[in-house]
Amino acid sequence: MDSNGAPKKKSLTQSLVAILASLGALLAYVAVLGAVSIASGVVIRLANPGATEEKITELTYSCATLSGIVGNLVAALLLFVILIIIKRKIAPTIAARKFSLLAVAPCILLGAAFNLFSECIISLIPFPESVLNTYREIYSYLGKGSLIVEIVGIVVITPIVEEIFFRGIGYRLIRKRCPVPVAVILSSLLFGLAHGNLLSFVYTTVLGAILAVCFEAHGSIFVPILIHASFNATSYFAETVLADRTPEAAIAAAMTGAVCALAVFAVIRTGRIYKEKHNSQSEIRTELE
Repeated sequence: MDSNGAPKKKSLTQSLVAILASLGALLAYVAVLGAVSIASGVVIRLANPGATEEKITELTYSCATLSGIVGNLVAALLLFVILIIIKRKIAPTIAARKFSLLAVAPCILLGAAFNLFSECIISLIPFPESVLNTYREIYSYLGKGSLIVEIVGIVVITPIVEEIFFRGIGYRLIRKRCPVPVAVILSSLLFGLAHGNLLSFVYTTVLGAILAVCFEAHGSIFVPILIHASFNATSYFAETVLADRTPEAAIAAAMTGAVCALAVFAVIRTGRIYKEKHNSQSEIRTELE
């Protein structure tokens, strides 16, 4: 607000700086993951000097999730160290605050439903076989390592760290200097690009937009973390339908799409109710004081 009580205008320069800062933070995160992955590959080769390429590939797949866990933890540690150095409190910076517990069930339902919905939609679109093969190859490491390690890495660690970077840091940096729709679109595009291939880009960009909207509704990083964790977890319990272009897939897409819409509404609505209740309680406390 300015001296006359009017909201300050967000200049184009400030908006560009915010976008570049967000991009820089997210690129740094991706760079850390890449560096750890490369280091993991080097260690595997040095530890198995006489191994064939097939064996090296097998070992790489079996260690991929563990490498991801290490990369995510290193990235999170570096972020927290930087925040401490610049004297920023960690919890407020990443929006680690309370949210409505009524949103827990809709968040879990939303993540699971969107996972199934995206699989069904992909199965109905005639993507070139080369695109499908690339997609399958990228995620072929799933199930090759320890199930416990994969669940911890993909269902717990990855959602937490990715949401801290993409929503807690990236989205909020843009949000400070840009309108909400712009922040949602840009942050979701960056989220999609970070996943590296055409199919993943399509559905993770949409997922990123959903996560940003739900985050905006609650103002808590725990909401997108729950949705993201549920989305990832569903991959372990749902059969892929990439090659199954059937009428059943279309029906499933319609049903899961409807569930997604209802779940998004429920998450947003619980966020508004929680904020209204919290604001009214704050007003009452202020009056009593």
